[in-house]
Amino acid sequence: MKHRLNLSTWYFNQAYLGKTAKMAVWTEQLIEDYISLAKDNKLKGTYGISETNALRDGLKHAPGITNGRVLVIGSEIPWVEACALEAGAREVITLEYGKVLSKHPKIKTMIPDQFRKSYLNKTLGRFDAIVTFSSIEHSGLGRYGDGVDIIAIARVWCVTREGGSLTIGDQYNYERDHIKFNAGTWYGKIRYPYLATNWKQHYRGHGQQRVHVFTKINVNFTRTLGYYLTIPHPYFPVNNTNKHYSQANQDETVYKISPKKNGFFVEMGAYDGQTFSNTLWLERKHNWTGLLIEADPDLCRQIDALKRHVWRLCACISDKLRKTEFIQSGADGTMASELDNDHMQIIKTKRTISVPCFDMAEVLDQIGVQHIDYFSLDVEGSEMIILESIRNKLISGKIVVNIWSIEYRTWDGKKNIVNKSLQKLQNLRIFFQNIGGYVEHSQLDNEHGDNRDGMALDVVFVRI
Repeated sequence: MKHRLNLSTWYFNQAYLGKTAKMAVWTEQLIEDYISLAKDNKLKGTYGISETNALRDGLKHAPGITNGRVLVIGSEIPWVEACALEAGAREVITLEYGKVLSKHPKIKTMIPDQFRKSYLNKTLGRFDAIVTFSSIEHSGLGRYGDGVDIIAIARVWCVTREGGSLTIGDQYNYERDHIKFNAGTWYGKIRYPYLATNWKQHYRGHGQQRVHVFTKINVNFTRTLGYYLTIPHPYFPVNNTNKHYSQANQDETVYKISPKKNGFFVEMGAYDGQTFSNTLWLERKHNWTGLLIEADPDLCRQIDALKRHVWRLCACISDKLRKTEFIQSGADGTMASELDNDHMQIIKTKRTISVPCFDMAEVLDQIGVQHIDYFSLDVEGSEMIILESIRNKLISGKIVVNIWSIEYRTWDGKKNIVNKSLQKLQNLRIFFQNIGGYVEHSQLDNEHGDNRDGMALDVVFVRI
């Protein structure tokens, strides 16, 4: 290092977990006790009460911790996890090089090989926040005492959502970089700027191991459609193929109109791929396949877990935008630009993420399909934006759709806002009248069988 970094011979040489145990067990009671101690400012953790409280102070400044999905890197005992839960984390995933059995319902664990495989097969998902306290080194995780490493910090950037945070406790002496052999790295003016690459400093705390909080900077790495579009899982038989999932008999209505095998559908607003699905019965009972489109990456992971014999796109559809802001709220999630006061009433959380957008024709070209037997559109108020984005393709015949079911009811969590529902229905009728070639087939209701204008859930249009 040309005499730029001092080297100390001090080192750690101790057994993992201080004993020969093959697997640590974290009981729910243990972790709840840790949380209680943290609230009383008495949790010692690994480095003492003052260091624990320094981390707790940092977490108060970390975006994504509250109600977030948090990755904790490196834990022999679950003190960091307890601090994250105390700060309001919804779920904690611990990455540890030794196997750990967690019996706490909010904490899951994995080893580096599981983490790597989950990342490569796109089931890992993104995290709202990353937390680590002196536990990362160049191979991802190493012996007790290894310091935070620049490469590892770059890797966790890749699994953090835009706007998410990184909270780290590391040995910090900005005026003097140095290494203690097999014990850790002190970050200073040479290495610290590299540690913070693509992260924005948000908070710098106190303690022997200085707690830093960063937020993720969105670097414009352009990802192609193929990254977000996954191919169908192999078809496998299920026991109850006649089970229906749709809310208002949309699937049966479609099959009565077009009683065929091996049809192709598009379901936009696919939710988790099963609950209220308008296409799952068609797939399992009549061997249809198709494309599920869902903008919420958390729901996309649930879709993938079902292993449906369909394509899946985790993105939005637009002929103009390359990305849009999306509000995550389960089945009620919607584009931020379309959030009105009525929809605001049913939003459980207001976490906004950036979602990529692709042209519908581009997506169908990638799949090799232009003719769609059934298009289910349920996008919580964004229906007209989607339809307008494919208007010219429908008119030109670039995209052909035989049957549409479109949800138009406006719901504020307690009641149907009839005047807004009527306006949406009128807009849909005008759209299909203008593009030509369609007739209104029916309206479908999921509650009282009231299919009057403005009262039903969906409207069905059929190509003539």
